[in-house]
Amino acid sequence: MTRLAIAGVLLLGVLMPAPSASAQTPTATSVLRGLGVDEPLAGPAILAPALDRLGNGADTRPAAFVRLILSWSDVQDLIASGNWQRFDARLLEYARRTVPVLLSVADSPVRESDGEAFATAMRAVASHARGRIAAYQFDVANRDFDPAAAAFVLKLAAVQVRAADPRAWTVQMSVAADDTARQSSLYARDVAPYVDIAAFGSNGRDAALSPTLTAIVQSADPSATTMVTGVPLDAVPAAAAAKWVKTALAELAGRSRTATFTGSADVIEAVLTAENQLRDLFSADVVALDDASVALALTTTAGDRVAVGHQLFYNLSTLSTYLACWDTPESDVRVSLQDALGRRPTLRDPIDRVTMPLVFAYEASTKVLSFSIPRAGHARVIDLNYGAAQVYVARAEVGAVAALSVAEVISREQQTRAVQTARFRSYIANARMEMHFRPTSTDAFQVVTENRFFADAGAVEWDELSFSVNGTKWGPDRPAFPLLQAEKVLSLPLDLQFTTDYSYRLDGMATIDGRRSYVVTFEPIRSSPTLYAGRVWIDAETFQRLRINTIQARGKAPVISSEETIDFAQVADPARGPVFLPVHVTTKQIWLVAGQNLLVEKEVRYSAFEIEPQDFGMRRAAAHASDHVMFRDTDQGLRYLARQGTGRVVSDRVTMSSKAMAMGATIDPSYSYPLPMFGIDYLNFAFPGPDSQLALLFAGVLALGNIQTPHLGTLPLDASVDFFGIAVPSNDIVVDAGGERKAERVLNIPGNIGANIGWQFTPFQKLKANYQFHYDFYFHDTTTDPDLILPRNTLTHGIGAGYEYKRRGYLVNVTGGAYHRTSSAPWGEPDALVAPRPDYRRYAATVAKDFFITTFQTLHVGAGWYGGRNLDRFSMYQFGLFDEVRMHGVPSAGIKMRDLTLLRGSYSFNVFEQYRLDLFLDQAFGSLLGDEARRRSITGTGVAVNFKAPWNTMFKVDVGKSFLPAPVAKSGSVVLQFLVLKPL
Repeated sequence: MTRLAIAGVLLLGVLMPAPSASAQTPTATSVLRGLGVDEPLAGPAILAPALDRLGNGADTRPAAFVRLILSWSDVQDLIASGNWQRFDARLLEYARRTVPVLLSVADSPVRESDGEAFATAMRAVASHARGRIAAYQFDVANRDFDPAAAAFVLKLAAVQVRAADPRAWTVQMSVAADDTARQSSLYARDVAPYVDIAAFGSNGRDAALSPTLTAIVQSADPSATTMVTGVPLDAVPAAAAAKWVKTALAELAGRSRTATFTGSADVIEAVLTAENQLRDLFSADVVALDDASVALALTTTAGDRVAVGHQLFYNLSTLSTYLACWDTPESDVRVSLQDALGRRPTLRDPIDRVTMPLVFAYEASTKVLSFSIPRAGHARVIDLNYGAAQVYVARAEVGAVAALSVAEVISREQQTRAVQTARFRSYIANARMEMHFRPTSTDAFQVVTENRFFADAGAVEWDELSFSVNGTKWGPDRPAFPLLQAEKVLSLPLDLQFTTDYSYRLDGMATIDGRRSYVVTFEPIRSSPTLYAGRVWIDAETFQRLRINTIQARGKAPVISSEETIDFAQVADPARGPVFLPVHVTTKQIWLVAGQNLLVEKEVRYSAFEIEPQDFGMRRAAAHASDHVMFRDTDQGLRYLARQGTGRVVSDRVTMSSKAMAMGATIDPSYSYPLPMFGIDYLNFAFPGPDSQLALLFAGVLALGNIQTPHLGTLPLDASVDFFGIAVPSNDIVVDAGGERKAERVLNIPGNIGANIGWQFTPFQKLKANYQFHYDFYFHDTTTDPDLILPRNTLTHGIGAGYEYKRRGYLVNVTGGAYHRTSSAPWGEPDALVAPRPDYRRYAATVAKDFFITTFQTLHVGAGWYGGRNLDRFSMYQFGLFDEVRMHGVPSAGIKMRDLTLLRGSYSFNVFEQYRLDLFLDQAFGSLLGDEARRRSITGTGVAVNFKAPWNTMFKVDVGKSFLPAPVAKSGSVVLQFLVLKPL
């Protein structure tokens, strides 16, 4: 057995599987139109009574919205007391008047430690007020806030609000109107996908924003609305109305700007009265036009161009054209523009409340309309369709789906996940877990467990209903094996975290189970085994996760890399709402065991989901009371849930070792008697400390082991030392067509110690180097010709290097070694001495793959090429128990090849889920010792059976029959091996 084969026997129980645990159509400015009024909840309503005093019907009232301001303590009191009466009454006031409400928490906490509590509270408010609030603002009392902390809290709150009320908009905290650095810092932390409105605090005078700040918003989020909050209105109603009309028309020109104002009830009423004169301009169908579209020219009466604040507007539904002017000079302004119909211009003055036609001229041949605007000190509108019959047109608006950024895709996925989280608190599912690993090309193990999975907000646990190894079922009294697992990843991709741990990019679209999906690739910002790299597939319509593939590299031994793919599917009744949970998890891990990389493949399938069953607590308690093995997923990783009295507690004792008693024998034609084995297999993953490992087989006359350290400094380097010794001699024989040439039999007792170093330079690729110190002690057998000159007892030094690739069931290995004998004296018959060369070389290249047809059917195929230079009788390839080219039915000695090509195949299946049968077929082609001129074929066949024996032991019988070519046919062709293993 190789050192990895021994470790594989011990790992039978170590490998315990663990389960991995719509776009809004209207824009903000199409709803938050017209006059925005700041109104504290603690005070009386301001906007509602002002609207009532106008006396208009709901369909003829001016456009307006209210920014309802609460304090963080107000929000906490509402939730703690459950007394929503005053809050609901205010919302009802505005709902009756069809006035949109923007809810602003004036002093939202922006410390990282407050993020979860604030987000949870905002979700509670949004759930309570669902459909009654148009937008939520997470404002701050002090605008000198920390952008990093604020961005984190803002994201958490936005996700929860959108989850509770998907149609609501979110508004960022009000950055100072001149604070470009802070706004840039917020956008640098990817807040744009989480907010619909970028808010800025008033400069204390007007709603102006610097061009630089506007450019920052447009660059980071072209679809965002900008809002200036808390703009003070003049105390004089007429002056306040004039100021607001000018501001509102400028905002309307931008189409993505809005503002909220502060003022008394009288001032608000005066502004509403002025707005009422222009209410048709604040329709959602009004768009801004460029001057060039109608060849607009503004001049003095003398014909000189004049700079006048103005904007052209067009109503897509009524086909009306408007020219708004403000900041007009003292003299009249002459206007000319192209108009196909020659319509009559009408002046509408919202401040003086005057509507009058203007004198105009129309040149039919050139389609040029011209008129003069009389001077005034406030803003006015010239309506080119006033008084005409309103012509409404039906418009089919067809637009391309906007391309989303990666941050927007992630934001919507987080929102979708938050919505789902609120749909249920617990679930139960069945989980069938399988593990497959192959320590050698001829040995394979399969661990299968049936589990019941319990998950709620407090814990994730599962109840092991059955446990089997290679088809042999064990009861709940099975030994508590080590729980070997990859390092726990607490900072998961796509989760909101205060620190930025991942970078994301959008890698196009793909189809998963017939659904178009965004493909998002994520990479850790820093190299850490506690972070993932990988990809996630997100449904382009629902933004549900459909699949996620993660790769965890540079982990702590024994799990040094892990690749996991999780497939999600809808598991709940649609009436409850879509609930997507993992249904299939595949994991490919590389474990560093006994100085070698071992590929471990896991698969978990979930079924029979029960979402929020009423008897969840009772059924989990029944599992706790049973004698089953149970586990809990903790922040430290997987832990046993041990019995304590009538309940269960998480076991802090992490088992890091495994041992078993092994006894058996091998009957091989090369040996004069059965080769016995009786001893202890021992594997310790923390010997003598957490950063080292011991694998040992001690069987009386045989000792084989490995001591390793998985990390040398901070580099992904591992080092180990091998040792091997046997007290009974092995036979080295020569066979020809007449049978064994017993006169040439040589007995040999070998010993070996080696040093190995490995560099895991990617999660799936490794470079290896080793040094071997090998000693051979030769002596005569009773049948050996006394005149035969034996090889001298020889010390051999060897250095080697190799490359291996292991991923998704594929194994590729390339190795080479150079060896030097310290003694190369001639040996053999006195008249035919052989002078061996002191130096020789050995090379090998192998590839293999396992195919898992069903749970209990596995097909293994492999191929290898082995060659060398200057190989002789004592360095050629043989098929012994400890050789990498071992074949079923081929004896350990007597058959030697200078080079060979080896093909392997095996098929494993279970019988009644009680016995595991393995069928083997090996085929080798190569040149035999003494017959180098021809390439010979050797065929090995075998069958092995595994089953559980009394006293919690596992019994394995392996019988091999070979078909050998004539020169070596009489060396024997049947090899029998049996092994009894009892975990201790």
